[in-house]
Amino acid sequence: MIYGILLFPFAAAAIAFALRHLRFAAATFSAFASLVLAALLVLQANAPAATLFGRTLALSAPVGAHLAFSVALLAIAFISTWPLPENALSWMLAFLALGFLLWAVAIEITSLSVLFLIASTVFMVMCASADSTHPSMWSMRALVTLVTAGFLMLAAAWMVERPVMEGMTTPSQAGPILLFLGYWILLAAFPFSVWQFPAFRVNASIPRVLFGVILPHTLLIQLMIQLQGALAPLGSLVPALLFYSGMATLIMGGVGTAAQTTLGGMLAYLASAEMGAVLMALGSGASSSSALGVTGLVHRGIGLVAMGIGIRTLSLSLGNDGLETMRGAFRRAPVTVTGTLLAGLSLSGFPPLAGFATRFSLYRMVASEHLPWAVAMVITGLLPAAALARFALRAFQVVPVPRSRRERLWPAVLVLALGSLLLFIGIWPQALSSLFERWRDVLLFLTIPD
Repeated sequence: MIYGILLFPFAAAAIAFALRHLRFAAATFSAFASLVLAALLVLQANAPAATLFGRTLALSAPVGAHLAFSVALLAIAFISTWPLPENALSWMLAFLALGFLLWAVAIEITSLSVLFLIASTVFMVMCASADSTHPSMWSMRALVTLVTAGFLMLAAAWMVERPVMEGMTTPSQAGPILLFLGYWILLAAFPFSVWQFPAFRVNASIPRVLFGVILPHTLLIQLMIQLQGALAPLGSLVPALLFYSGMATLIMGGVGTAAQTTLGGMLAYLASAEMGAVLMALGSGASSSSALGVTGLVHRGIGLVAMGIGIRTLSLSLGNDGLETMRGAFRRAPVTVTGTLLAGLSLSGFPPLAGFATRFSLYRMVASEHLPWAVAMVITGLLPAAALARFALRAFQVVPVPRSRRERLWPAVLVLALGSLLLFIGIWPQALSSLFERWRDVLLFLTIPD
């Protein structure tokens, strides 16, 4: 079964390429194929490992659960591209990126896994560049960053695996450090956050899901697995680095959000800040750290997809995603504005949205150890809410909106449904616990050791 899962995205990419000029057919097929892949990833939880050319291929239950959730969110982005057109190659490039990512997770040889991971991120950059409306040097800078991270990780894999293959008992101590540095760069944690921001500013939903949901989920899966293997010599250093880099990322994201003049820029820094909160939770070492991190990751994914589609809808309705363009937007796109605000407030950790639970737990955790840091986090956490208030004040103004169109109904309803889900989870978190309890327990098998 694992062979079918690993080859499925490449077959889907070929079909999506054939349907690229039939937008409705391509969007519908891509969404359906993503849901089928998500179901296969869940069903293969107990499937035995396979061997290919002497290399073991396996997808554990936690890996399958994380990827299934990410791919399901990608399906939502796919179906939104029918009324909100994107580049005709986006579906194919997304499936190619997903295919190489699955191989990176499945293969147990670190060096090959790194090669597949870098190949996947290259296709993600191509997907974002294909939707760019103007020439940009970001693609070249992103590729240089990815190649640098890949070089570090390949060097680390060689240092770690070569002693094992040659029967040596003292592998290089530099290997785990280089490997973690490569993950740190790819996760876009502080101070390496800048390289990923332009991918969120691209006015397209698919690249935002690839960079904001699928890539960080997969990297965190790989990182947690490596904690039991190649990164084990670093011991408690990895959780500490995750915690403090996450805190810096959270503060930087909050400050950066307040300075943005476009909704795409706000989404980039909101996603970065929420990733910082997830890294802090996973690296805190508390008894509930893994549950808190996984919960924050799930809420972040839903909020990012909802806000990304909402920004795309508003851009097509009003002309662009600039804050000044949003004056009177509620008159032309009331459903989209409401859903986008709910998603953004959840990403900013504003009560009573779903994201507040994670932020509040982190504030209490940090306050018990170092109160000034907690105060700084609270202040920077309020800045994104203030930025979203600027958007709301402009959107609810009663002014004429020339050269605008009514919102596309289907994506608007989709955005509002996801935003309402975040509100419902925030108000009544126990409501869905019984439904997702088994899935959540599977996710929590991947924990950072205390």
